[in-house]
Amino acid sequence: MTGRASVVSILDSGKGVEFMVTERESYERFARDIEKHELTVLRSDGVYRHIRCSKSNSSDMHFEIVTWPGYLAYVGDMGAYTFQRTEDMFEFFRRPDGKINPRYWSEKVEAYGRLMMRGKLERAYRFLWCLHAIVWAVNKFDAMTEAKS
Repeated sequence: MTGRASVVSILDSGKGVEFMVTERESYERFARDIEKHELTVLRSDGVYRHIRCSKSNSSDMHFEIVTWPGYLAYVGDMGAYTFQRTEDMFEFFRRPDGKINPRYWSEKVEAYGRLMMRGKLERAYRFLWCLHAIVWAVNKFDAMTEAKS
C-alpha cells in the first residue's frame, strides 16, 4: 500500500472540490477494523452474488456486497454505493495485490447514500474504506472458491 494521497471528488456532490486522503491511512484503519471479520457467502450463482462480512455475532463495521450483471452494490456501516461497469463486477474489482483505484472507480459510482451528514474528509475516508472492503471481500471470496475446488 502506498502513502500517496488519493484525490476524491465524486463525493462532493459535483461541486468540483477535491481534497486529499491517504490510501495508506485508510487501509491501515480498514485492516484494524476488519481483522476479526468473516466472510459468509449467501449466494453465488455466476455474476449473481451476495456476501456478508462481519465479526461473529456483531454488526460492528459489517458490510454486504451484492452483484448482478453489470452492477455491484456495497452497503454497510461506512456507507452505501452502487457501481456499474462490467458484466462481472468482481472481475472489475479483483486486485490480488490489494491496491485500490479511487479516481477511476469513483467514475463508476451510479449512486451513493448515507454521506450527506458527513464532512468532506470523512466522506473521502469512508469511500476509500469501502473500496478496500470491496477488494478485500473479492479476494477472500476468490480464496474460498479456490479452496472448495
